[in-house]
Amino acid sequence: MLQRQPLSELLPYLSYDPETGIYGLDQGVGFLFKCSPLIFANDETAKVMRGLLESSFPPGSSIQFMLFASRRIRSVLDSYVLSRENTHGDSIYSEMARRKRDFILRGREKSLFKGFDLRVRDFCLYVSFVVPTAKTPADYREALDKTRGMKETVERTLSTAHLHPSNVDPTGLINLLFELLNPNHSIDEPAQWSPNIPIKDLVMCSDTEVKAEKDHLNLDGKICKSFTVRQYPEQWDISRGIDFCGSLFQNVKQINAPFLISLNCEWPDVVKETNAIRRKAMAASYQAFGPLGKFFPKLSMKKDHFDSFLVSLEDRETPFFGYLNIFFYGDDQDHASEVSGAIQSIFRSIGFILQEDTYIMLPLFLQMLPMGYLPGA
Repeated sequence: MLQRQPLSELLPYLSYDPETGIYGLDQGVGFLFKCSPLIFANDETAKVMRGLLESSFPPGSSIQFMLFASRRIRSVLDSYVLSRENTHGDSIYSEMARRKRDFILRGREKSLFKGFDLRVRDFCLYVSFVVPTAKTPADYREALDKTRGMKETVERTLSTAHLHPSNVDPTGLINLLFELLNPNHSIDEPAQWSPNIPIKDLVMCSDTEVKAEKDHLNLDGKICKSFTVRQYPEQWDISRGIDFCGSLFQNVKQINAPFLISLNCEWPDVVKETNAIRRKAMAASYQAFGPLGKFFPKLSMKKDHFDSFLVSLEDRETPFFGYLNIFFYGDDQDHASEVSGAIQSIFRSIGFILQEDTYIMLPLFLQMLPMGYLPGA
């Protein structure tokens, strides 16, 4: 009756190989890069990323792009103060730098100004890749050897897209997971990694409580909510990716809470999935031309979508699974409701209709974590 399951038991992170920079996970092996977010992407960026998604990777392999608005800004500000102190010594300029640092640090938890909510965040882009494998030593070694070449391919592609990838070591991963899983704890203390302890046992505080409710997730005292896309825009311009974080020109269209946006993509068994799609397309065609098509216009729309998909397959394009997820940390119920409305308004303005997730927020959140995606999910 008093038994509880720690959240760390649901995390996949086990070990790290310093020679290859590859992690051992519950579901396979993977690697993680920290990249510089592109403020304005263009068509060339889209071509490079499309080439990555059309690469030939083993079925079940997955890649995740996670944009995180982090509160971890102290190290940057401390470096700024140290630079002033080294240049000017103990002068008024150094004192001004220290006061500026303290002022900006207050913007992590509350607005810097009155009248509109402006909080300070460090936007970080994390790209992770997972190759599934059976849970035997021989299979792990085989997957480790295969993943080395894949890691070089992904890193080279990200560099071509000017994302400047850098490998994330266990200390960096622990710092990231600690902030994601313990949002009400201090994030200024450095993390410690021990190769003799599973990584998943180093990222949770013992007093962090997790309560999964119907319409929210109570994580360490924060009211968290999750959104997935109910309807995507028919056409979308990659240059509008900057709008995912809020408007550049309107103060009211901002996300005034820590949040993360995650895109999970999985490479399926192409032959198997292509055959399944063709069978579904044939069934949709029969329904659209039958008597049901007159009374249910959506059947005709469904047929048109399948026809478009089949044309893409004939053009030798590669199908893959993918979904977009948005998650944020609210201070309380009122703040969470305010942020929910802002997020739905921001995405609706760029053609995305979101739906608020219920009952499934905890598994969705776990799959939003770096290297947390499970094949078939």
